[in-house]
Amino acid sequence: MLDISTVGAGGGTIARVDENGRLLVGPMSAGASPGPAAYGRGGNDATSTDADVVLDYLSADSPLAGAEVRLDKELALQAVQEKVADPLGMDVEEAALAIARVNDAHMADAVRVLASKKRVELADSTLVACGGAGTTSWRTNRAGSRCATSPCPSYSRRFLGPWPALRPILNRTTSNQYLWT
Repeated sequence: MLDISTVGAGGGTIARVDENGRLLVGPMSAGASPGPAAYGRGGNDATSTDADVVLDYLSADSPLAGAEVRLDKELALQAVQEKVADPLGMDVEEAALAIARVNDAHMADAVRVLASKKRVELADSTLVACGGAGTTSWRTNRAGSRCATSPCPSYSRRFLGPWPALRPILNRTTSNQYLWT
């Protein structure tokens, strides 16, 4: 028997610095329209997608959604610089990494709370990465170095199957039943 629960943070999750100088990531979202600054659709907030583009976790050379969305690294750099790096007095790559770490910490905390409620030992469980951010769950940059921001390092096993971004859609459209809980 499988017990499946989902935790995530969308690519449009907005990062900002509050009046006390703290970095906040979420719960506000830029959504799909206008979306992250990198989409080039008029969004100017720094988002988790913009941070991933700055860090080369998502390549500006590869289109999203077929060829519909091309990522613009310059727009991502500008948004992260203006909205996060400048207010915090850090360079843009440090700010982008901070956004990724806070975003991952939110997901890791949610998983730990869920595991605690269900009395599940994470060390005996498998993390299955899927959804739009499935491919960034292991945070590998172009240089091939694995980054330390991967959510929930306490899992003993991790699974990244084929087409992680499409997996939720494929599961829903190919299953006989879809139960909302």
